[in-house]
Amino acid sequence: TDPKKNSKAVSVESLTFNEAETLSYFGAKVVYMPTIKPAIDSNIPIIIKNTFNPWFKWTLISTKSYENNYTIKCITSVEDIVMVKIWDCLKDWNKIYKNLLDKIWAKNIKLIFCNYEKNNTTIALIIKTKDYGGVKEILENEYWVAFYKQRVNKITIKNDLSMITLIWEWAHKSDIISQKISNSLDSNEISILKDISSYCGISVLVEKSNLKKTLDTLHNEFFESKN
Repeated sequence: TDPKKNSKAVSVESLTFNEAETLSYFGAKVVYMPTIKPAIDSNIPIIIKNTFNPWFKWTLISTKSYENNYTIKCITSVEDIVMVKIWDCLKDWNKIYKNLLDKIWAKNIKLIFCNYEKNNTTIALIIKTKDYGGVKEILENEYWVAFYKQRVNKITIKNDLSMITLIWEWAHKSDIISQKISNSLDSNEISILKDISSYCGISVLVEKSNLKKTLDTLHNEFFESKN
């Protein structure tokens, strides 16, 4: 966890290259993938040190997954997230999906995540708030309005969200971690607006106002409680 967001944050002893890439993608600034990619491509282990405290324990990034004292490796977060949902694409949903993504990529808008929901009839897009203007422009374009009017039920926009991601190799195969996340947040009255599973991470979307509470709750569950 970022020590600026959680005073009880612990250092990460080791990460695999896959875990480091996931960590970077989902918000961590200490790992910048373009910088370390040449080492990854050449299978060269990397040691990350603290610039302001060079004697502090470092983090090893390599291909090997070392034993860890905790269930997960680390927690990262991204603030200012928007979720766009296009509901009930009962007709030509694959054409709608491709058409929308083509227009988004043409504008060089970065999608954090996109997928289908409800038996492949609802499209969910996760983007940063700063990129929402471009997506909104696409959705309000006359051609797009005419295109989706006869094909979808409605479009909803959810603003002021944050995404929290728990990093661990093989996270996508762990139902136990997903259940722990759900139970701990539910017991603290934090609503999960969407959960996302990737190869090395499990992410949850929450209201931005609940970001600190969510980070504290998950940190306590995975780094302070006995697992």
